Amino acid sequence: MGIEVDAEVEALISDCDDEFARRVNEGIRAYMHELEVVLPKTHAWRFTSTENLFSLIEVKASAEDVAGINDVVWSDLFESIDASRNFFMKRSHPLLESSVTLLNGGNLIASAPIARSLFELSIWALQHSATFKNTLKEYPSQANPTTHVMDATGLQELVFKLIWGTRLKERTERSKEFSQMHIIDQFKKVAQRDEQKYIEPMYDFLCELCHPNAVGNWLFGDTDGIDNAKSQVEIMISSKQCGAEQKKTAAHLCGAICWSSMALANANKQYDEALLWIDNRFGLKKLSH
Repeated sequence: MGIEVDAEVEALISDCDDEFARRVNEGIRAYMHELEVVLPKTHAWRFTSTENLFSLIEVKASAEDVAGINDVVWSDLFESIDASRNFFMKRSHPLLESSVTLLNGGNLIASAPIARSLFELSIWALQHSATFKNTLKEYPSQANPTTHVMDATGLQELVFKLIWGTRLKERTERSKEFSQMHIIDQFKKVAQRDEQKYIEPMYDFLCELCHPNAVGNWLFGDTDGIDNAKSQVEIMISSKQCGAEQKKTAAHLCGAICWSSMALANANKQYDEALLWIDNRFGLKKLSH
């Protein structure tokens, strides 16, 4: 499962100002190390249908079994949060692998949309794993799950969106609850905490590269032959992506790949914290550590 940016690409961007770009393989290694257990393992998601969940809660409520209600609700929520983590992390690996493979092969224009998808996924996972972790930590420490029903409605709604949410009209028109949150809204939340002001310009560049605009054009043409003193200018447009924007594009792709890899590793740690909190608080004993 080894993924690495080639030495040739590293040499091309070695003098760029982007520290994330220069540390791209370090970021990939951090990702692979953090996710070495999650990625190769097939995850079994065991959840209770909404109708059956309500029925179980009614049975526990009629028996005034507060601990039983919490166990039913939070055990199911634990499973769904862990499922969302596995969806995101397993989805990230082919994106990372493909973006690096294309980058190493010199196909920067094809690597760009995949790198942008990876960047969006990492922001999505980072934001929502933080929401799970931080929301759980805000629960009053004195709340006793054996005597108090601990509400999980907001987290249940969130994890439902993360797993089942869609922007496809033919699906959202059937049921509004499937309507997905917008990536730009989540992007803005993460960008507000970005002290380095790295995320927004990086995303802008990736979008520019994915659209039929100048940056992508000048991967195929070079400006070295432009001489304003001449009445006519000749530019050679090659099929190879070694034009005027090659170095800058390679640096941005490496930067996006590194940042995304590190963000996903951090998101996985936040997921671990959230799941550990639930497991400990309700004595679910779902975790082996």
